Amino acid sequence: MSEIKNINPANLEANPFRGLAKYPYNPDKIDALRRSIKDVGLWEGVIARKKPGGYELAFGHHRVEAARKERLDRIPVIVRDLTDRQMIEFMGRENLEDFNADFLVMLNSWEAAEEYCSKAPKSPEARGREAETGARCTRRAVSLPLMMARSPKLKRKSHEVRRGP
Repeated sequence: MSEIKNINPANLEANPFRGLAKYPYNPDKIDALRRSIKDVGLWEGVIARKKPGGYELAFGHHRVEAARKERLDRIPVIVRDLTDRQMIEFMGRENLEDFNADFLVMLNSWEAAEEYCSKAPKSPEARGREAETGARCTRRAVSLPLMMARSPKLKRKSHEVRRGP
């Protein structure tokens, strides 16, 4: 189930799988989003899940940070019931489709999926949906770098990284 709510950005926390300490916000991207907010307003599409005392972002971290810096007191957020796995999938999908995403942001998605999958139950004793989720998670985590490798943009970026300045 999902609904659109107008939420104060102060009540939105980062995706718990988003490694902000290791992969901080891109200031140029936030500045560009701030200019966009001034020109046309905040684009819809921020997705979050409810948690006690607030919300956790699935994706839209840069948009929310730009909204905070513009001192918006309410922004439209799509609130959905999301599992941890879905939080990682949404973050990864957004990072892969973002035309401005750099390799390190995508690597954050990969590392989050890998960490999550390493904790998923894999033993024969695990029952029902949990065991199935662990197996699917592992397959999905293995397929993510393949999707990244097929991306022409990433091939170009990885070539630029190897070539150096």
